[in-house]
Amino acid sequence: MILSYDSVLGVPIVESSGENTSNSNSNNMGINLGVPALLLLAVIIILFVTLFSTLGKNLADQYSKVQVYDDVNLNGEFTLGENIGDLGGINAAYDGLQLYFKENGRPDDIDGFTAEQRFFMSWATVWRTKMREEALRNLIKTDPHAPAMYRSYMPLQNVDSFYTAFDIKEGDKMFLEPEDRVKIW
Repeated sequence: MILSYDSVLGVPIVESSGENTSNSNSNNMGINLGVPALLLLAVIIILFVTLFSTLGKNLADQYSKVQVYDDVNLNGEFTLGENIGDLGGINAAYDGLQLYFKENGRPDDIDGFTAEQRFFMSWATVWRTKMREEALRNLIKTDPHAPAMYRSYMPLQNVDSFYTAFDIKEGDKMFLEPEDRVKIW
């Protein structure tokens, strides 16, 4: 994703080095926009990288706090790329679901569960798994994905609509303070 932003943000750099870097003001006096555009671009990139790094660190810290065994925690830095992907994926899918409902109407509840609740339960169901302790210990050391049983709920703790769907409140086990929820996308 950063490559996409870099590509788009890089357009002013290329344009500023070309022949067409001057615009005219009302007196037809040439004004070179190349340097200001480059400075603005640099500031935007620095802000973007700083914000993204901070949010990434916060997400990594959430995962690193998970104690799997007395002597083993998840390594949030090691799994960060995939954790960001999970969080972005669940948010994009939820937004798509809401757009679909807006265009096509909402389905009825099924067995007392709303469509939003079923959506989040479906996410969790995809990640259900069991494994032996030695396999899980090895997975935590060698796989850049968080173990599936943690992928089932960790991203959801950062999604406000999850809290709304299940009426999760302060004091509930899955509750994260709103200011601690990571919103990257």
